[in-house]
Amino acid sequence: MIQTLRQKHRLVIYTLAIILPLVFIAGLAVRRPIPVNRQMLFSLFERNQR
Repeated sequence: MIQTLRQKHRLVIYTLAIILPLVFIAGLAVRRPIPVNRQMLFSLFERNQR
């Protein structure tokens, strides 16, 4: 009984070790860029120039 549970546990751990990094990389690949307010950036840049 214990041996079959160990085998199932090992299979689950190996599966997660493969799937989780793939899901993480896929999530990074499909995320949208953060919108940037260029007008605000230019006003901040001008303030620092004074």
